[in-house]
Amino acid sequence: MEILKNLIRFFPTTQNNRVLDLLDGQKSATLSGAGNYSSKVFVFSDVIRKLPEFKTVLWIVTDHTELEHTVRSLKLWSDIDVYPFDHESSNAGNVREAERKNRMKMIEMVAKLHNKEKKVVVATYTSLMVNFPDYQEMVAGKFHLKKGQDINPMQFFEELIEKGYEVCGDLFLEKGTYHRSGDILSIFPVNFDYPVKVEIGFDKIEKIYTYDQESKDTLEELKDIELYPLRTVSAYKGVGDHLGPHCLVIEDEVDVVDEYYDAWNSVFDELYGKIHYLSFVTFNDDEEKHQHLHYLSVMKYRGAYDLSNDLREKQRDGWRTVIFTKDVQEMKNIFDEHKVTYTTDLHAHNVAAPNVYLIAIDKEDVFPHAFQNPELKLALLSDREVSTIKEEKKKFFNQKV
Repeated sequence: MEILKNLIRFFPTTQNNRVLDLLDGQKSATLSGAGNYSSKVFVFSDVIRKLPEFKTVLWIVTDHTELEHTVRSLKLWSDIDVYPFDHESSNAGNVREAERKNRMKMIEMVAKLHNKEKKVVVATYTSLMVNFPDYQEMVAGKFHLKKGQDINPMQFFEELIEKGYEVCGDLFLEKGTYHRSGDILSIFPVNFDYPVKVEIGFDKIEKIYTYDQESKDTLEELKDIELYPLRTVSAYKGVGDHLGPHCLVIEDEVDVVDEYYDAWNSVFDELYGKIHYLSFVTFNDDEEKHQHLHYLSVMKYRGAYDLSNDLREKQRDGWRTVIFTKDVQEMKNIFDEHKVTYTTDLHAHNVAAPNVYLIAIDKEDVFPHAFQNPELKLALLSDREVSTIKEEKKKFFNQKV
């Protein structure tokens, strides 16, 4: 939903400017009262937009469930590329496969951290307490393919195997695998988001392009590609060696279990003071580098009357309420019946006045988590908060039948 990516531009907040002031000249700052995934990313999207010097954001969460929610919210709210990083779990039957996938994930993670594109890497804290590959060794071991380059296919396949790539039994590639069909080589480099096809004619590379495995469509033609090796020997002590001055670390209310406490503290000590560090915390910190954000959750409304009363009160108090709905006409009927003023026109020039902004979204779109902020006098709702109204109407209809 592009509207979410632009919403922060419609509602610029002085509160976020205070967050920027905390980071200005400081290595670390803490924020409490950040609410849920949506409100945290709402703040982050504005802050990172005003800090172009940060090319890499490492967002640390507690577990895989939080990772999935955070990644989904970041993709909804932010136009920055988002990459999840978490270790593959293993059991007695898949130890080798899990080790292989984790090795590739770590190589991909290191490659992402060192590239110059702006991105957010979301990782569980346990996945960061490992030894990561040596980036310099990865660079020394990578090999190139270039359009127009002479190539001996057999020698190239031997080199792929030597670097740790494996042949894939079917046409659907996983990262670190390749497949050959006639004069076309399909390979999924660990540092790419999509697999690559290399067309070879008379021992010369004629064409290189990324493609979509589902639709088979060509995505982008390339002049050359770099392939990182999947086998490395050396390892640094921790993730901190791969983070530089252009990195911002966000620690998102991480709940460390006792068995990992000492190990995580050593990782934290390695990061603290070297790079910019922003922490979402549960409770207020009594220190200068702290700010309370005042974001609150939203309870479900009991019915149309309850919703309408709350929206009218918010308007009287100067609030702006944005409601995302997949059934605009139904919401319009409710507001017209209960005399709630609203608009479907959300633009930067008309958001100064308190109002209800009704935003239509597609049926397949995912709703953001709702939040409200009494300091900003801003509320974001969706059909999920008014679902009882639909149940109420359905019940009434069934009774009539």
